[in-house]
Amino acid sequence: MDRLRHDNCVFCDRLFCDSNEPWDTILAETRDHVVVPTKGALVPGWVLVVSKDHVICSGALEARQRKSLEEAIDAAQALVEQSFGPATLFEHGPILPGTPLGCGIDHLHVHVAPLSDSLADACTRMFRSKWYKLAQWETLASLHRQGVGYAAVKEPGNSWMWCVPPSEVRQPLRRAVACMIGMPERFDYRKDFFLPNILETVRQIAVGR
Repeated sequence: MDRLRHDNCVFCDRLFCDSNEPWDTILAETRDHVVVPTKGALVPGWVLVVSKDHVICSGALEARQRKSLEEAIDAAQALVEQSFGPATLFEHGPILPGTPLGCGIDHLHVHVAPLSDSLADACTRMFRSKWYKLAQWETLASLHRQGVGYAAVKEPGNSWMWCVPPSEVRQPLRRAVACMIGMPERFDYRKDFFLPNILETVRQIAVGR
């Protein structure tokens, strides 16, 4: 199947071109998505669900594509939880390429991470975030059509929720996770890879399958 690609996209260039980097290890695969460890894994067990097609965020998906994403997220969550415990899901939803919210990767990727505390609460403490319940995925599509960037979070046992992220702040959700674990200065995946956590993720999930 032909896939949408973008010449200047990190994931299009790296993930689908036989990369040998440990954070590009494919842990699971569906028709439209792959599951890989995240670069800069602040905790072991942190993975990404990455679209095989180049699209900026889940809010930009068509209705028929959202079902496929939800199935891939469910598969990734099951992999993480069987080895690392309850997982939090989250996504940065930029509107345009090149914005701080996009974290330098303007390609749909949903985070799945076994966090011990509430990510939404951490964001509220850091950025005074106001959260809204996400009754249906179509809400993200509506926000995207309106030109509203979002941060979306689903914590164990709870429904999805979203907020308008702080403007001009790179990687706001990663910053919040870094603060949660007591390493606020090490949020940036481009500087701190946390390779031991990535290797542990690959090992544990491989054993659990």
